[in-house]
Amino acid sequence: MKKFLGCIMLIVATCIVATIICYSNELFLPWQNVNNRHYMDKDTYDAEIQRIVKTPVKFKCRESILVIKDAISVSETGSEIFTDYLKWLTTTDFDTNVEYTYNFSHIQEVLERGRRSPQDAYISISTNGIKLIPEELGLDYDVDKVLENLSIMDPTALQTVKIEPLKPKVLAADLQEAYDQLKWLNDFKIQYECGVNLKGLDFVPYLNEGRFEYTNLPETMLPNMLEALNSHYDTTNNTAKFTTTDGDTIDVKYKTYGKYLDFGKEKEFIEESIQLHRSTSENRIPYLKGYDNIGDTYIEVSLDKQHLWYYVNGVLDSETDVVTGSASKHPTPRGLFYVSERINGKYLTGDGYRTWVNKWMRLTNSGVGLHDATWRSRFGGSIYKTNGSHGCVNLPKKFAYELYNKVQVGLPVFIY
Repeated sequence: MKKFLGCIMLIVATCIVATIICYSNELFLPWQNVNNRHYMDKDTYDAEIQRIVKTPVKFKCRESILVIKDAISVSETGSEIFTDYLKWLTTTDFDTNVEYTYNFSHIQEVLERGRRSPQDAYISISTNGIKLIPEELGLDYDVDKVLENLSIMDPTALQTVKIEPLKPKVLAADLQEAYDQLKWLNDFKIQYECGVNLKGLDFVPYLNEGRFEYTNLPETMLPNMLEALNSHYDTTNNTAKFTTTDGDTIDVKYKTYGKYLDFGKEKEFIEESIQLHRSTSENRIPYLKGYDNIGDTYIEVSLDKQHLWYYVNGVLDSETDVVTGSASKHPTPRGLFYVSERINGKYLTGDGYRTWVNKWMRLTNSGVGLHDATWRSRFGGSIYKTNGSHGCVNLPKKFAYELYNKVQVGLPVFIY
C-alpha cells in the first residue's frame, strides 16, 4: 500500500514539476487553447499575432496593386495568460479578447498619395495637326468609400481589396464623330508646282468651337493666296526680245499678251475642293488666262514704216501698208498684243463716230484692233500723221478679208 501511495505521490509531484516547468517556459498544455486555437507556446501565439499585424493590406484597382504596410494594429498580445499560475493551470480555453483594427489614418494617407486622376479624352487642335487623344484611365477612386468598405472586413482574413476605379468623364468614343469631321484637315492639301500650297491646317486658327465652317475663313485669305499664286504665273509685265523684218532686235513690252491667273475659276476650284475635302494628288498648275507662247506665227506692225507683215511658222505669208492711229491725238499703242476677238462685221463707236467694219480683230479692251477701212483709198506713208485712225490699225479691204480668214484668237501681234 505504501508503495502504491508513493507512486501516486511521485506521479503528482512529477506533474506539478512538469506544469511548473511549462508555466515557467510559457508553454501551453496539450488540452489548452487560446481563442479556440492551440499553440505550442506563447511565442507561437505572439508570432501569429505579429503575422497578422505585419501582413500588408493590398488594394487592386484595375491592373494596379497598391500595397500598404503597417495597416493593422492589435490591442492585446496575451501577456496576462502567464501572470497567474493557478489560473493558467485550471484554464483550458483562454480568451484574450484580442482585437485587430485598421490604421485608417495611415491607410487613408497612402491611398491619397496613390491616386492618379483619370484624364478625359480630347481633340488636340493645332497647326501641327489634329489628333484624337484617348482618355487615360488613371488610378483614381473614392477614398471615403474604400475606407467604408474596408471597415466591415475582417483584418485576420483579409485578402486583396478590390477598388472600383473612377472613370474619365469624356471618352474617345464620345469625341469620335467630332474628330471625324475635322481629321480631313490633316491631309488636305492643294499643292502648286510653283511652291504655293494651301493646307487644311491653315484653317485651324479659324475653327468655330472645334468645327470647320467655310464662312469663318477671313475674307482676305483666299484672295491673298490667289494674288501670291498669280505672282508666280503672271507674265503680262514681261518684255520680249523681238527680231524685226529688218533684222533689228528690239525689246517689246507685253501689253495684252501674257498669261495670268484666272482668279474666278481657280477660286471656284479651291472652294469646291474644300467642300469635297479633295486634295490634289500632284503639283497643280492653276487655271490661267491669256497667251504666252509666241512661236513663229505672228503679226508684225511698224508704226514708223506704216507696214504690216504676217508670218506663218517663221515664213512671211503676206504684208501690206496700213494706217495707224493719229500721231497727235490717238496714237496706236506699242507693245505685244494678241488677237482676243474675231467678229465678222460690227459697228465701231466712240466720241463722235459710229463706223461699220466688215472684219474686226480686237487687240485691246479699250477698242484697238485690226480691221478693214473701206473709206480709205490709200495706205502707208505719212497719212497717219494728219489723217490717222482712232488708234486701230486700218487695213485694205481685200487684205483684211484674207487676214481675217487666216488668223485665230491668241495670235501674237507685235507693234513697235
